[in-house]
Amino acid sequence: MLAYWAGAAVLGLVSAALLLAAAGVPGGVFLTGFTQAPLFLAGLSLGLPGALAASLTSSLAVVGTMGLVGGVAHLIMTALPVLVLVQRALLSRRAADGGAEWYPPGLLIVWLTGLAIPALALLLLLLASADGGIAGAVQRQMDAFLPAFGPNQEAMRPYFEQIAPIFPGLLVAAWMSMTVVNGAIGQAIALKAGRALRPAPDIAATELPRGVSLALIVAAALALIGPGVLGVIGANGTVVLTVPFLLLGFAVVHAATRGFKARGLLLGGIYAGTALTTWPVIVIVALGLIEQGFGLKRRLAAPGREV
Repeated sequence: MLAYWAGAAVLGLVSAALLLAAAGVPGGVFLTGFTQAPLFLAGLSLGLPGALAASLTSSLAVVGTMGLVGGVAHLIMTALPVLVLVQRALLSRRAADGGAEWYPPGLLIVWLTGLAIPALALLLLLLASADGGIAGAVQRQMDAFLPAFGPNQEAMRPYFEQIAPIFPGLLVAAWMSMTVVNGAIGQAIALKAGRALRPAPDIAATELPRGVSLALIVAAALALIGPGVLGVIGANGTVVLTVPFLLLGFAVVHAATRGFKARGLLLGGIYAGTALTTWPVIVIVALGLIEQGFGLKRRLAAPGREV
């Protein structure tokens, strides 16, 4: 039992170390994006109590170095989503064939989206209460970030000014995407170590409830016709609500590439292209929207082949 809690504590300390690496390690900012992976590993290999112990250890370590505000922020933005998703992911029921039917990946995406919407609302509320409102707060953040581009900062300014109205939504969408990446890393390590409490989700089997489509339609309508603040809320909400369809689009890609030679290499290239450039993201989101409306995976499946 001591080894169980010690393992959870170590994983919590690794999570905190990844967050704190930004302060003194070259390239440390990149490492901070993976602070959830050790917590997911704790949950998916040790269970929810292990995830809770790792999360508390991590947050206390952050409090000791960054203060109470930093620790609370870490607990809410990093640990809480892990705890919610791990609790859902470890749910199962007996299937008709006598085996276990695990909580489906599509509903995990819905829970992640359900966490993201309040986060976006809180972020917009905080920005709106700052001097100059949302536009002023975002502009100050842009001005603070641009010097990182050195001599190219003025060349980058028009690009950042274009995305400024949806910058809060992009931040939350990036947080959602990294949460999924961290969850996948935690599950992969747990499987490799032979400690996974559930099998890897079948990405190709991902399905989204129709309510997600309705929410996207409402947000897009607000973005197009909503005046002032409503338009800003709609635009940023639309950005956040495209993430579920990005993930659904990847499900289409996984289904369509089954049976391909060098499938892993092909999928790796697609994921890398999506991470590095914009247009593959648009294509994958479009695939997700088409799948939701027309069942693209079923149409792509060869006769007698399951997707």
